[in-house]
Amino acid sequence: MQKSPHLLAGTEIYRPLCTELQQIRLLTILPGSGDEELRCHLSTASLHPDLRPFYETMSYAWRDRDLRANLVVNNSALNIPRATKDALRCMRLANDERVVWIDAVCINQNDTAERGAQVSIMASIYMNGAKNLIFLGNDEENAAETTIATLDRTHRDVRRHFEHRTSECRRKLRACNIPLEEEFDFMPTKQDVAVLEALFGLPWFSRLWVVQETAFAFRSICYWGSIRFPLSPALLVAAALPQTRYEFDKVAGVQDCYRARGMSEFENFLWRGPRSRGRGLAHFTGELEDFSASEPRDRVFAAVQLYLKWNDMLQVPPLLVPDYSKPVADVYRDATRFILSHEGMFYASILRRVRHRSSQDLAVEKTGSTSWTIKFDRAESGMDPNTFGVRFAAGGNDNAFVHEFLNDSDPNLLIIKALLVDTVTTTTAPLAGQVANEHAQTKDILEALQGWANQATTAEVLTTGRSNGETFQFIDSSKRVQGYHSFCQYVFTLNRLPPVEWRLDSNSTREEIFAALFGGLFRDSASNRRFFLTRNRRIGCGPKLMKAGDVVFVIKAAPTACILRPVEGKDQWLYVGEAYVHGIMHGEIFDQGEINWEWVKLR
Repeated sequence: MQKSPHLLAGTEIYRPLCTELQQIRLLTILPGSGDEELRCHLSTASLHPDLRPFYETMSYAWRDRDLRANLVVNNSALNIPRATKDALRCMRLANDERVVWIDAVCINQNDTAERGAQVSIMASIYMNGAKNLIFLGNDEENAAETTIATLDRTHRDVRRHFEHRTSECRRKLRACNIPLEEEFDFMPTKQDVAVLEALFGLPWFSRLWVVQETAFAFRSICYWGSIRFPLSPALLVAAALPQTRYEFDKVAGVQDCYRARGMSEFENFLWRGPRSRGRGLAHFTGELEDFSASEPRDRVFAAVQLYLKWNDMLQVPPLLVPDYSKPVADVYRDATRFILSHEGMFYASILRRVRHRSSQDLAVEKTGSTSWTIKFDRAESGMDPNTFGVRFAAGGNDNAFVHEFLNDSDPNLLIIKALLVDTVTTTTAPLAGQVANEHAQTKDILEALQGWANQATTAEVLTTGRSNGETFQFIDSSKRVQGYHSFCQYVFTLNRLPPVEWRLDSNSTREEIFAALFGGLFRDSASNRRFFLTRNRRIGCGPKLMKAGDVVFVIKAAPTACILRPVEGKDQWLYVGEAYVHGIMHGEIFDQGEINWEWVKLR
């Protein structure tokens, strides 16, 4: 084993591949066992229908790329990640050769053009493999046997739950398509859940590329030390566990299980029969957010292949062609432009995923980036505001998917149709979530809003139009105002925050219930946001980076309002974030007569 800053050495064994023939390289693992030296042969093959060879694909977690080892390939030493060598050794047969495709060896990782070309045909590589061999690790802790016994037992419980259902229900079960309202009638033990969480916590289950690899493979078999088992039952268990009677949400580390559950949606989807078409690239990039990737461009490139195959598209759109020589910012910019132009402003409130977190994100002149680009490597966290809990239509319901963009010679400009609404004059301080002085912050915000509007409007803005709690809701504005009064009673008179909603019980008073509900809605709406007042005395709630002088716009067909900032000396604007503005969120601006949309240049 050795450490090296270089991804691979020994590039002399790589000869150029012919893209027209869809050429790939295949690695033949020569027979051997135990500590015998691992020896392999690398050759070229084609995925052309008349030339397709027999091979198996491999899937594993690279882990620390700086941990290196030498592999004998074509009688030469090739420097590869140690995890790659461990995976190959696990798959070696004692008496027969084994032909595999494995990324770290079969792609010349030092050739960015080749990497991009091979990523473009990754779906075909895995679709044409006989099966997919998943290396989970060497099982140094000897946990595999016990874990798989627990997995098998839980899998039987899941299948038993569905044994008397309709054939359509069983078909959905095979596809891990479990309705959210389904509640399983068995109770896994605390020990069982801990054992299964350890399985789903293995590095392989968190790797970005494995989602695509298992999606396109006809069948995937897991290897964990000396134990082997099919992947599908494991993902079915991951999909079912959160819907058992066990209080799963209160278990530490449940993220691993939920991530595996997300993987189950895609596993083997090409071979499972009918599926709903029309899922956009935004959906796939969002589903991959919680998986890890050492190469930030892969946040887009891995999602592109899923997007194309899910929708039976043959050609990679020019904006999405994998190119590892492009700066990351350009890859993200082009993917964002593609999403906006093909999926519309309304789709899942696309620009909400831009997620600015510091003033550096808006320093586009210095960084050469754009303010409107989705940061695909930035998963949602406690630093970001929650989504608005109401379906809005500020930019109108009609023509929601009509894409009105103008092209510009500068790729960093996004030219869209929008309406200038008002200018921000005053803002509160932002509410930082989960901090020790949350009461003091809340008190300052409530004091600042006094006098901005009547109580009904203030109460609605403080909750951004939300009405639903976990167990009850405000059914009309008068109840919301009562909740506002009860909340203020706690903050100002009792000098503390009300109890959180889940701590209420049958002995809780009406005032406690109303204060808790209002407080929860306020916290969900206000965390990592500021409240603001405009020149025309509109009040709202917007991104924490907004400031006086920013402008409220409504982008045509967008669900929410947005905050833009003028670029000094230029006819351009920075996108700061989405906003709730009282009185315009349900298309009220269209009741005021003809709308004078204008072309706005976002930088």
